[in-house]
Amino acid sequence: YLVADRVEVISRAAGSGEAWRWFSDGREEFQLEPSEREVRGTSVILHLREEQRDYLDEWRIRELVSRYADYVDHTIELAVQRRPERDASTDSASADSASGETSAADAADDAAVGDETHDAALQTRFETINEGSALWVRGPSEITKEQYHEFYKHLTHDWDEPLAQIHFKIEGTTEFTGILFVPKTRPFDLFDRESHHGIRLYVKRVFIMEDCKEVLPRFLRFMRGMVDSNDLPLNISRELLQDSGLIRVIRKQVVKKALTLIEELASERPDDYATFFENFGPVLKEGVYSEAEHRERLAKLLRFDSSTEEKPTSLADYLTRMKEGQPGIYYALGMSRGMLESSPHLEVLKKKGYEILYLTDHIDQWVSSSLHEFEGKPLVNALAADLKLDENDSEAKAEVEAKTETLRSVIERFKSVLADRVAEVKVSERLDDSPVCLVIPPGGMAAHIERMLRLHKQKLPQTKRILELNPNHGLIKHLQSLLDKDGGTGLLDEWIELLFDQALLTEGSPLENPAAFAGRVTRLMERAAFAEVLRV
Repeated sequence: YLVADRVEVISRAAGSGEAWRWFSDGREEFQLEPSEREVRGTSVILHLREEQRDYLDEWRIRELVSRYADYVDHTIELAVQRRPERDASTDSASADSASGETSAADAADDAAVGDETHDAALQTRFETINEGSALWVRGPSEITKEQYHEFYKHLTHDWDEPLAQIHFKIEGTTEFTGILFVPKTRPFDLFDRESHHGIRLYVKRVFIMEDCKEVLPRFLRFMRGMVDSNDLPLNISRELLQDSGLIRVIRKQVVKKALTLIEELASERPDDYATFFENFGPVLKEGVYSEAEHRERLAKLLRFDSSTEEKPTSLADYLTRMKEGQPGIYYALGMSRGMLESSPHLEVLKKKGYEILYLTDHIDQWVSSSLHEFEGKPLVNALAADLKLDENDSEAKAEVEAKTETLRSVIERFKSVLADRVAEVKVSERLDDSPVCLVIPPGGMAAHIERMLRLHKQKLPQTKRILELNPNHGLIKHLQSLLDKDGGTGLLDEWIELLFDQALLTEGSPLENPAAFAGRVTRLMERAAFAEVLRV
């Protein structure tokens, strides 16, 4: 009754000589009366509303059948009107005429035949308008690779072949069949909040919906394919799907199959998996923090740039290269590999020969906050304040305490000058060549993520970082000597400001006052040039 104001059903049972007619206008009542029908069967007659007459258009009917009933068991035929086709002798005559081998009389006869055909009455005939055979009901061994690829292109309208596919049938408390594909290329709207999922839902081969979000979670939204259930009702709606225990069972099994397909791609075709991860890795990472149930499986599928490897590496491969006594898996969050490779925060780690993973996707901040360990080894943020360099670091702690006491006065001076901009000033264990660096306090956010969120108008409290001083750097020692000699001057405070600006720049943060920084550098260069003139 969405398109019709009255519906009739005329039916005659096999072996019965009488037929019955049921009709209703969709209101509270219906009527049932004897009728006539020459053969057994059922006719459903819709009396369409005037504004819905387009549903009588042949191409509209073909479109609807192709979309919703292309794969039903029964043949669907459409009564169409066509003019009779010209016979072969007429076609032969036309061909001869085209080659110039007919006389003028023949040409006139041919024209007369053409006119006669054009004026001929339309004839009604039945044409089959559905495929009638669903690829997924056949066994995988009966389907060729080319047939899978053709089905994928029909399903997705993608020109490329899929990267991988899996065909499965689940039997048990519920029965359903599915085919999942991994695309070769990334769709343009993959990161759009309103992006569509790529799974079609069928019930008993009848198409139900295009964008079935209930079958796969968002972190697998790049998958394409279909699921056909024999147990769901044909009239199921999206609202009912959300509350369906049956769809939750289907979802659980489909996720398992999807992850199995991706795992096989990673283990059997690493080069293709590298292409896959470049396209869909950031989306897959969403599942690490949003789906605790699958976190362990997803962790094995992650790939990261590394300080020691040319190609992205897995966490499992990282473990095989760990140094003896290394306390954990070190990683650093940043905007790019190039920026992290030059970061002062990683100097001592590199000196010890420890491998560092470079996490450069925006989503890696949340991945690292959810994934705390891998196969018993903790993941350690190399930019965090509580960095551990050795499993047994009692001697290192004693050395840091001694150096902290030696630099006590200069540390206090740094705190005084930078009081409102840093959470703490402390002696560093991580610096080797650089004099200072800023590190993330416990529970803090990586600097580049904080900047990104602020650009998107997110209101965030200002995070005060911890400033670490390299006790072995000549500049820090000179500052301590200058302070011990005469209590320091305004020049000392200017150098402290300059070192703080340097720390901001090396972590990729913008300077609060670039003009003031330029002025300090100019004055420092002027003094250095003057000292050089005096020396000469």
